[in-house]
Amino acid sequence: MNTLDGLIPHIYTGLETVSRELYGMINAVNRDAKAESGALNQIVRSPIAGESALEDIIPGEHPQPSGDANHTYYDMALTKSKVYPIRWTGEEQVALSRNEAYGKLLANQFAKGFRAIAREVEADLGSLLLQSGQMIRPESGVLFGDQGSFKDFAHINRELDVAGAPETDRHLVMSAEARARLEANNPMIITANTAGTDAVLRNRQNLPILGLNVGMSGGMLRSTLSGANSYKVDKTGGYAAGTKVIKVKEGVEDIQPGMAFYLKNGLYIAMNTVTGGAGDLELNRPLIENISNQKQLYAIGAYQMSGAFTQDAFLLAARTPAMPAGGDNADDVTVVTDPLSGISYQVALYRQYRQTKIEIGLTWGVGAPNGKHAVSILDSI
Repeated sequence: MNTLDGLIPHIYTGLETVSRELYGMINAVNRDAKAESGALNQIVRSPIAGESALEDIIPGEHPQPSGDANHTYYDMALTKSKVYPIRWTGEEQVALSRNEAYGKLLANQFAKGFRAIAREVEADLGSLLLQSGQMIRPESGVLFGDQGSFKDFAHINRELDVAGAPETDRHLVMSAEARARLEANNPMIITANTAGTDAVLRNRQNLPILGLNVGMSGGMLRSTLSGANSYKVDKTGGYAAGTKVIKVKEGVEDIQPGMAFYLKNGLYIAMNTVTGGAGDLELNRPLIENISNQKQLYAIGAYQMSGAFTQDAFLLAARTPAMPAGGDNADDVTVVTDPLSGISYQVALYRQYRQTKIEIGLTWGVGAPNGKHAVSILDSI
């Protein structure tokens, strides 16, 4: 007997509720999501198509023996394997079944479970913005802070253009604050006769703007650190572009992970702690230019991050959690797939002594195979 049959309506009610929510990163990145099991720390290999060179047309009996490409791969690990537990005793079920509350509560629990997993996946993807090839601040200090202006969209597209990113499949995933400013300061995207639809006004539906598919995420990085000033580069001869760890000195406050600062023309985020006013500082990305000795670091203070990228910039690999050969002591196991993201979740039912336990599980990993096609945007807060 398939003991999960009676729970399927509650499972899909919870899944559909979460599917309609805004997980901008999950739906914008490349996804290698399969309804098959994966083990923690398992390596997932994604192919990357190689390129051939253009050649002149030379008439002849046969085409030239060309066209081979060196295909490569991007390997990443499934670094997280987690479950959301739901447990009910017999007494609880009987008490709540009398007024039909049990089914509603169970559906809400499934929704909370899918939401908890999706939020953590979303946060992991948001952290990949630290590996963006470009990092900028809006001219006004905050994204969409100017009334009736689309210049931030233009500047974001300019950065993607300079990075050589494709003009198709571009995404802008922003924080809740940035989305609110976009809606408040740009009535043209809400007005039906200029937007071409009332979907934004009625349903807050996200529409593409200047080639950018707009989304919102609660997984964007945020720092309330005020920043550490007075630090200077400490190396005779300075550092060459491409360096990711630099020595600094003469600081007044400690540098904390997440602090953002300008160094010459580049914007960077600290990845480690520097105490005592001097030490090695790891940057979130390599130096974009040569830096001379004694060059000062200028902290920017608290910020909220948004990100623009093409779909190929980031990758999410997702599997169902691995079971031992022959299964464990679960009475039933099923897989449900989110139709929007394509992510498949494992749902397992365990019948115990006078109680039942349900687990919603997912195993996943994230990576940035083409982070050069991404731009991180730091809003002041």
